[in-house]
Amino acid sequence: MSAVDKRLHTLLTDRAIHGLDPREQQELDALLGTRSLDPSYEHAAAAIELTLLPHAPVIPGELEAAVFAAAAEYWGFAALRPGARTGGMRALAPERRATTTARHQVVEVVDEDEDDEEDDEEDDEDEDESEDVVDESEDLEDEDQGDEGVESEDDVEDEDDEVEDDDSSDEDETLESKEEDDDDDDDDDESEDEPPAPVPPKDRPKRQSPPPPPEESQAGLSDLGLTPTPTSGRDDLLTRRAAYFSAVVAVAVLILAIWMLRNRSQAPDREEQRAEVEQSDDKIQWTFAGNESTVQWSRKRQLGVLELQGLEANEPSQKQYQLWILDGGRGGEAVSAGLFDIPAGVEVFECIVEPALPILGAPKAFVVTSEPAGGSVRFDAERAVLQARSP
Repeated sequence: MSAVDKRLHTLLTDRAIHGLDPREQQELDALLGTRSLDPSYEHAAAAIELTLLPHAPVIPGELEAAVFAAAAEYWGFAALRPGARTGGMRALAPERRATTTARHQVVEVVDEDEDDEEDDEEDDEDEDESEDVVDESEDLEDEDQGDEGVESEDDVEDEDDEVEDDDSSDEDETLESKEEDDDDDDDDDESEDEPPAPVPPKDRPKRQSPPPPPEESQAGLSDLGLTPTPTSGRDDLLTRRAAYFSAVVAVAVLILAIWMLRNRSQAPDREEQRAEVEQSDDKIQWTFAGNESTVQWSRKRQLGVLELQGLEANEPSQKQYQLWILDGGRGGEAVSAGLFDIPAGVEVFECIVEPALPILGAPKAFVVTSEPAGGSVRFDAERAVLQARSP
């Protein structure tokens, strides 16, 4: 690949990744000439951009339906409402709610006044006292049956009825102090095996409760006839692996595109390059001062042929020769045209001249310098060993 093709490849890659500044864009236009832009660079960059987008797993349809059904049961709505907040109390599981309803009357009272909150505390104390009375009556009943064994079941039921009457009267008084429209309790005389019916609450906004614990959520899905899908770290691991695999594929696509470009623009061998320079109609031959060494240069093809004579052989590990072109299009700035070594016993050394950057104007001079091993990035005229001026 010639230096022009290498520079063109670099500019096209930079243009696809992060864009070019005005100077680089001008240089790209000059190198392209009448040729069209190669779209493979943009395609490869777009493939990498799309591949690196986040990959979120899709929620199964059954699980999504179950989640919204659970939301409708616990919160009273079946769709998400932006900005909605949930309360700070945990919701009871279905079996716990059923047990609580069977033992006690469920009365929901919504009031923001502090007086109503104090009444609620008094109600709780009254209910605790009535439960204590029921427990004491049951203990007395057991003692009477164990010690005397003479009391009849009718007497025990009469005592239970009296306790229940007291309990019901206390609850009625409490409810009348809070809500004037509550229904009276008509089931005071029923037996203990048949719990009283719950008092229906008035029409009011439903309280919002937080989502149930994981165990209760799994039980709710089972009641709906759905199989709970367990979640584990394995799903996250698979998702990350898929993202990594996609990134690797994108990089492979980019490498393939670059490889195809290089194969398509592969430079000819050295003999063909020499023939191109010699047959070029804008070829100019330069002669180095005080030496029979020459250099032929074609600005159109950005190629040259260097023939050196009389230079001593060098040790590559200690020093190397470097060719510089003083570019008139860059205000005489020196552009490196490559490093070379002269083996021992060679009288005439020949090499192809391929500058690292395009030569924009007519060269002002060709200079050969002696540099440390690996060459230099900046031109130093004091290191010059040969110099050819414009003919």
